[in-house]
Amino acid sequence: MCQHQFCQGPYADARSAICAHFEVLCDKGFDIPSPRSIEQHVAAEPDDYSNGRWLYVDVNMDQFDGRAERINVTLPHRLLDRIDATVKQHPDYGSRSAFLAAAARNELQKSL
Repeated sequence: MCQHQFCQGPYADARSAICAHFEVLCDKGFDIPSPRSIEQHVAAEPDDYSNGRWLYVDVNMDQFDGRAERINVTLPHRLLDRIDATVKQHPDYGSRSAFLAAAARNELQKSL
């Protein structure tokens, strides 16, 4: 459980509201908007955002990807060894599949 003051009050409320909004978007088949900087928000709609207060909220986006599906992927042996070594050195990935999903998300984010 988080003991920091940022994990309670307005921060927790903001995270909860964002997650609820994203769940509704997913349920209705809409795309979740890509993250944007404060400057991009203000430039896009200055009347709505220029005098606001800003708070960065960390949201685990993995929960909105839907259910996992098993697939077959063919990869070169050395690449697979490097992936496995990276997962072993960085247990936060949890598994080879989680690493590949994170790599795919990173590449897809670059294309936006």
